[in-house]
Amino acid sequence: TTTYARISSSESIISNIHHGGKRVPLDTFLQQEFPQDVEELTKELKTFGLELAAHFEKQAHKEFDQLGIDVGIDEQKRFWLYEINGRPGYPPSLFGKVGMEKNLISYAIHLANKKDN
Repeated sequence: TTTYARISSSESIISNIHHGGKRVPLDTFLQQEFPQDVEELTKELKTFGLELAAHFEKQAHKEFDQLGIDVGIDEQKRFWLYEINGRPGYPPSLFGKVGMEKNLISYAIHLANKKDN
């Protein structure tokens, strides 16, 4: 339902919000770090996330209604998987800021329709 970047503070490599990290919109982060590749990386991250979710569901032999996929990007624009969370929740600080409510409602409708079939 949403994608965002977490950035560590200047004193740490840990991007956890409770350790001084912050959340920023993905496009803001990509524009700052990879200005020539924003569109390409956005598309690749979306494809990576969807394909990884499908693979993860296949291996788990079940469907998940949400996944939190933590990915890093290095200087060569390679993706590094850190972890996958089955019930990640949503950061309250993002409500009303990135359109996630619309995505949550649309996805809930999709799941309800799928269950009826």
